[in-house]
Amino acid sequence: MKQLLKNKKTLIYIAVVAVLVLGYFLFFSADEETPPAGLVYESRVSEADIILGQRLLTLLAELKAISIDPEFFDSTLFDTLKDYSVPIDEQPVGRRNPFAPLGGASQSSTEENESESSFEIEAEIGPEI
Repeated sequence: MKQLLKNKKTLIYIAVVAVLVLGYFLFFSADEETPPAGLVYESRVSEADIILGQRLLTLLAELKAISIDPEFFDSTLFDTLKDYSVPIDEQPVGRRNPFAPLGGASQSSTEENESESSFEIEAEIGPEI
């Protein structure tokens, strides 16, 4: 009986050591084919992206080369220009909290107090321009 327990313990020790050695070699052995772990990223840039990047840099260089003569803004030619822009009407503001549930029943008393106090302040100051 003692001989069987002794052999069993020896086999368990050998199995544990074998698992540790196997784990060590699997974990620390580096294959040349597998990429290293971590934040290593290899990107490939297509020819279209390279051409687009070169064109963007060319346009940027052209924009930097532009010089504006400040005297142009004082000239009569600039004064004769007309503004054809259309004024944008003031739009209603959306919800105070877009993530709040829909419906007025879910509004807490603190939110109601805040909305009342902001209305009072606006009434005293006047509407924003």
